Amino acid sequence: MRIVEGKPAGFTLLEVIISLTITSVMLVIIFGAMRVGVRAWEKGEQDLDERMRNRVVLDMMKRQLASIAFREQKEEGKNRFLSVKGDKTSLRFISNVALLTSNEFGVVFVRYTVEDDAESNGKKIEIIEKNFVFIDPEDDPDKFGMDDRLTILSGISDV
Repeated sequence: MRIVEGKPAGFTLLEVIISLTITSVMLVIIFGAMRVGVRAWEKGEQDLDERMRNRVVLDMMKRQLASIAFREQKEEGKNRFLSVKGDKTSLRFISNVALLTSNEFGVVFVRYTVEDDAESNGKKIEIIEKNFVFIDPEDDPDKFGMDDRLTILSGISDV
């Protein structure tokens, strides 16, 4: 600011440019810090949502496995859906608890499969669940419902 004969005459152009530059740099730093904070918050929320979903799905699977309806298999080849069968990549059984909302009542046939997941470079767990009343006993339980698979967990590193 110049002083001419005791009276202020105003700011020079250089002073205005310097003050605007300093203000702009401060605003960029402040908004950059806020952006980093918001990104960290969103990432934390995303991780929390994923963990919560996984916990809910695993709790529902645990409840379904705890309510397996064991039935005696009288003859070989008859009532093949009534047996519990599994290997290292699949498990099938009859349960009194449905995981999916489309099967709200009665006993359900359930099949869990573990497969490689191309999207997440890990593994995924898929479920096939059908109301037991609507199943034809002559169907092959190992091939039953393969078109109706639903992925319930993905991105799993090890099962």
